Amino acid sequence: ITENVTEEKITERFGKPGIEIDDPDKMLLIKDGDGNRLSLASIARNTVLLVIKTSEFIEITVSNKSIEGVLESFGDDEFVIGGISYKVSPAIDNKKPELGETYKIYFDAYDRIVMVELVPKDGYTFGYLVKLKEPVHDEGSAWVKIFSVDGKHNQYEISDKVIVNGTKYFPYEFASMEAEFYVNNAFTPQLIKYKENEEGKLLEMKTAQDFMSSTEDGFVKGVGEVMDGTNLTFEGVNPNFSGKIFVTAQTKMFLVPPSAEFSKATDDDYQIVTSSQLLDNSKYNVTGYYSSRQNFHADTAVIFSLPENFRVLQNTTLASVFVRKFTGVDQEGYPTERYEFFTEDGLVSFSKDCADELVADLKKGDIVRIITASDKLCNLEVIYRHQDGKFPSDGESKNYNTSIRYVKGLVSYLNDNYLRLSYDGSVYDDSTVLNMEGFVMTGSILYITVENTNGNYKIYSGTIDDIEKGSSLVIQQYNGQVKAVVIYK
Repeated sequence: ITENVTEEKITERFGKPGIEIDDPDKMLLIKDGDGNRLSLASIARNTVLLVIKTSEFIEITVSNKSIEGVLESFGDDEFVIGGISYKVSPAIDNKKPELGETYKIYFDAYDRIVMVELVPKDGYTFGYLVKLKEPVHDEGSAWVKIFSVDGKHNQYEISDKVIVNGTKYFPYEFASMEAEFYVNNAFTPQLIKYKENEEGKLLEMKTAQDFMSSTEDGFVKGVGEVMDGTNLTFEGVNPNFSGKIFVTAQTKMFLVPPSAEFSKATDDDYQIVTSSQLLDNSKYNVTGYYSSRQNFHADTAVIFSLPENFRVLQNTTLASVFVRKFTGVDQEGYPTERYEFFTEDGLVSFSKDCADELVADLKKGDIVRIITASDKLCNLEVIYRHQDGKFPSDGESKNYNTSIRYVKGLVSYLNDNYLRLSYDGSVYDDSTVLNMEGFVMTGSILYITVENTNGNYKIYSGTIDDIEKGSSLVIQQYNGQVKAVVIYK
């Protein structure tokens, strides 16, 4: 996805490496999906490019196709928007879209989706303002660096007439504009809401007002008597922090370095997390942000620092299935080993930010539980070795006093939402009394189906309809309720 185009280089959005095109030893060919020749002028901001580079030429296939619409359903291979199904490119940016939200969808030259961007309901996007830079010796433009709610670091040039908290500032008024972001007489990184114009320049920024002193709704921080959010205890049931700040399972929260460590922080120290990545009964330095003081749940929150307990697996962490290891790129576009899993969010991949031994022996079809933050795999626990047919730990425990439990067996009986598993490796010998257990398959259950045909695997989102008599299942329970089922075929 392009950011800027010159005769020497095409730069990409999100800080990825650009394309050097000013090479006298290589022929430059620009075309559309039908093979029609195009000029460099056909490449504008937010153009999707497919690039082939050899020792003799650079071939660029251009697409300016995009749509906006409400996401009605999605899977590994297609999205449905406005009742129309669209194919997904294998190179799609690693996104976790949410049903019912409005997205801008970008297509490559072959009408495949390569990127989705959330369209904010009020035109504003949440972002954490990291840096504000003044032009050097009045040359160039002022710019800002923002970590956005989609987990990307964006650098924006500021437009000639930028609006901050309702006041319009011209370039020569940089010092006055910067003062809008002062805390204790110094520029301070903070959560903002912002808009960009069609050229990708920053058009408007808003800072949050204190919950108790604000005279208007729109963007307020804090709740009740808790203003700084220091050391609030997280409770995972009906997710909240000390009963003061409530969030939902879908609330995206900004994990940022504390002010004392800001000068040493790198891009990897900024992450987007959800409540499933927090640990029950642990304390967090958190502040809630609201579009209205009347809202019960925070629209988003800022959590300072990365406590080690973010890497701790919880009993509520659902099972996933390992798919493959491959060489891909990280969020900055640099080559890296990536690990792909089928999870409750579908097929997703991450670069490794955990100990090597945790991923050393993974094989396709293995059941795991993972902790991730932004684009990183932070922790992993192997639940079931598919090819060995074994739990590596005590996962076969039949102790109902344990909150989390795993079992494996063959389906000996299935009727609507009730089934029995045989633990004896047989389901057909009616003359034998089998060691069986019954399960009620109701409520919210994650189904993942693993098909193995002569070593060729197909892993996809399953349903209870994939289960039949004789099916091999691994079941994950939490507090006696079935939470996840992996079906092996």
